[in-house]
Amino acid sequence: MLLSYFFKRLLGFIPKIRTTIFLWEGFPGSQFFQGRPMEIKVRRCILPAQYEAIDYMGNETLLIASEKVPLSRQHMRRVKIKARQVRNNGRA
Repeated sequence: MLLSYFFKRLLGFIPKIRTTIFLWEGFPGSQFFQGRPMEIKVRRCILPAQYEAIDYMGNETLLIASEKVPLSRQHMRRVKIKARQVRNNGRA
């Protein structure tokens, strides 16, 4: 499992953030990049968040945590793993 975020400022001051979670399944041993990749886009919040930590909460939910940023304090958020959110990126 991998958590990534993209940060950019529009017009020099408006923050734009996109957070994505990548999961792999069906990999041999510890070679997880040989598995099937899946991608979950995390819904955007009104306030910017810089998510840094991720963990499982059961089989269908992930817990992600953010750092404190200038416009908001640190917080945690649950992300459901739903079939419609998960995309198989072209691999069989």
